[in-house]
Amino acid sequence: MKYKLSMFNYHLKYNNGEATNSYVFNSLSRKLVKVNEYNNSLIDSLDESLIQPLSKIGIIVEADCDEIEQLETIITQKKYEQRRLMMTIIPTNACNFRCIYCYQSENDCFMDESTKISLMKWLDKNLRFYNEMSLSWFGGEPLLCKDLILEILKEVKMLCKKHKVAMISSITTNGYLLNNDTFQKLVANGMLFYQITLDGNESIHNLQRPHKTESDSYTTIINNLEMISRLPRNIRFEVGLRINLSGLMERKEVYKFIDYIAQIFNTDKRFVIIWQWVRDWGGKRIQKYDVKKIVGESNACIAYMEYAKNKGLKNVDLISTTTGTDSCEAFFRNGYVINYDGNVYKCAMCIEDKKNNCIGYISKSGEMIIDLSKERKWLKREYIEEKCKKCIYLPMCIMNRCHYSSKIHGKTKCIEYKDLIESQIISMIVQHKYLDIYRR
Repeated sequence: MKYKLSMFNYHLKYNNGEATNSYVFNSLSRKLVKVNEYNNSLIDSLDESLIQPLSKIGIIVEADCDEIEQLETIITQKKYEQRRLMMTIIPTNACNFRCIYCYQSENDCFMDESTKISLMKWLDKNLRFYNEMSLSWFGGEPLLCKDLILEILKEVKMLCKKHKVAMISSITTNGYLLNNDTFQKLVANGMLFYQITLDGNESIHNLQRPHKTESDSYTTIINNLEMISRLPRNIRFEVGLRINLSGLMERKEVYKFIDYIAQIFNTDKRFVIIWQWVRDWGGKRIQKYDVKKIVGESNACIAYMEYAKNKGLKNVDLISTTTGTDSCEAFFRNGYVINYDGNVYKCAMCIEDKKNNCIGYISKSGEMIIDLSKERKWLKREYIEEKCKKCIYLPMCIMNRCHYSSKIHGKTKCIEYKDLIESQIISMIVQHKYLDIYRR
């Protein structure tokens, strides 16, 4: 059988201080391999024992393989994955913060008991159709409803046990209400993943993410995080500390902030840093400021990521190079966002667009009533422009894209993390997360 090099391969040479080696990263499989050389002679030099491992991770493909067609097939299979339920619950759209770049409006509504009961009825009827459930929490600030969250977590945990379904839970929270008692109760009931935002040091964080009524949101969050870090290492969880870089931040102050958090978290691998940059996500609040001064740039992340790594901190993989699980509920057939009022949406980021985003509701009897014509808009075939079909980043781009923009508004754009990809691959090399095909 004849083979060719994949069109989705990214090749780079890296010097580890002792020698320069060649590495190939495949953007479809998200796998990395070390090779002696990278050209057509690579295939000619392969013996039978190497063809299978390289073919398995997509570095080489059969000579007559249509890789665009193959990609479309894989995407469709992922989209209609039948055995995994992805659900985000928004227990409230209320928030105790008034972040300057927030896109959400200010309506304080909360999930009531009848909506919770209806949701539990639906889960009890339908969990048996799945092998696993990914349960996320979003807001507003979801921990304003921490008692309700704990109630639902406990009930879902029992239902998953009843139906033999594996469950993991995550939450996006500002961390202000995440005290010791709340955190340990959440972890005990299966909430293992947390995203908490700290926008730099005290002055810049309190400027960008002010509490609604208190003058200092930063100190409370830091104290909560330090408390969490003191918990025994055998307690499993992961906290992603998200840092939103903005044009208001001075570079030297960011480095000082990295030094500070490294003192607290560099020995605790349960904490990872999520580097992001502030964009104009819409809404009225950011328009009150000079938007150009607030919005940051992705390339600023590279230097900070390297500095943080050298300080012993773990950076999260922004492009999911090791997992490939980089799409939200909006992409998946079995992906739902349950709002506080029982309405069912596809995207948690644009709840206010009820016309396009709300695809149904959960009835009092525990039935999910879906408007199939609305749902089809979200599930239609991924559009690949001709100019994109020769891009090595296409598999990552098509999974990372905003499905609200592409499906509802017909707008697609290049992956925002292009300039971070090489640094992520180098990180994989340094951590030896690659296959050395010549090592026996």
